[in-house]
Amino acid sequence: MKKNLLLFILLAVATISCNMSPKHTISGRLDGMESDTLLVFAYDPFRNINVMTDTVALDKGRFHSDLPDSLLLQITIIQKPSGNQAMRMAAHQPIIILPGDHLEISGSITDMVLSGTEIYDGMRKAVTVKQMQAKAKEAGEKVYALYRENEPDRSAVDSAMDYLQSVSRQLAEQKYEYIREHPDNMESGFMYLSLSSAKGVEAYEILGGKVKNGPLGGLISRSYRSYKSAIAVEKAKERIQKGKQAPDFSLKDIGGKTVSLSSFKGQYVLLDFWGSWCSWCIKGIPDMKKYYGKYGNKFEIIGIACIDTEQKWREAVKKYGLPWTNLFNGEDDNVNTLYAVSGYPTKILVDPEGRIEEIFVGESEDLYNKLDEMFK
Repeated sequence: MKKNLLLFILLAVATISCNMSPKHTISGRLDGMESDTLLVFAYDPFRNINVMTDTVALDKGRFHSDLPDSLLLQITIIQKPSGNQAMRMAAHQPIIILPGDHLEISGSITDMVLSGTEIYDGMRKAVTVKQMQAKAKEAGEKVYALYRENEPDRSAVDSAMDYLQSVSRQLAEQKYEYIREHPDNMESGFMYLSLSSAKGVEAYEILGGKVKNGPLGGLISRSYRSYKSAIAVEKAKERIQKGKQAPDFSLKDIGGKTVSLSSFKGQYVLLDFWGSWCSWCIKGIPDMKKYYGKYGNKFEIIGIACIDTEQKWREAVKKYGLPWTNLFNGEDDNVNTLYAVSGYPTKILVDPEGRIEEIFVGESEDLYNKLDEMFK
């Protein structure tokens, strides 16, 4: 009886220990560290939140970090700076961690060697891609170094940029060929996340169902939409120019009513493409409100929230007291693509005849100088 009871207790303890073990871990050794501490950031791309910031002590360069349970995490590792020293970011895109992954890291903080997972073991086999990635990294570092000079040589910068773009195109080709030859490999799905727009649209059709429907599926679908949108934006730039007709659109306002741009014909309209997530958009709100109060009887502002959730949009409109027409450009809407918006905020002034008067990208005094010039 005692023997059976002891066996039951041991089995129970073993089961509890297995259930409590972390779903993902990272560990390894980094050489040449100037600090004895790492900062590990874990980001959930589906919820758009940072789920962990871990301060990890180094023991002769060795470290270990247990990561929170999640379907997928993007990890960034930084050497903790001392005093006013700048942070040294890892010189690669965020590390992807899938359920059950136990990633091993070696090398240096700026040149990590990753292994121990399906993605990164697969990437080590993609020799030609890795070689081209090294060339692209070197080319990017050269451009960065030239820009940091007190008086950059314009011709040298242009030449370095041309070379970087050439290498980047070659890298996209190499990744595309690898995906075509290995459509069901997890590393192919990982490569898909960093293609050029044109190659991204093409590669989606040949990527295997196993990968599309696997743990990377959500990021792959998001990237595919982004690639298609980028191509559409480039085409739209031909139409969205000063003096051309502003294309009509219809979106829901804060009360659920459908509002069209054409319903404002006969008056000046400022289209404000923004988002609750955009810090520069938020910083510009006081000036927007000031000029709306100053000239609101001479023009209307139509705020168009993009890349946002409806809840966050509604909360932001209420929080900042936006007094103008507020519309929501949801996931299935494409007004930002229609207007070739590639940066936020973007403000487009439309005249009473529906023609584009001026386009302002970013937050600057140019818009307000224009309004003073027109309405004073």
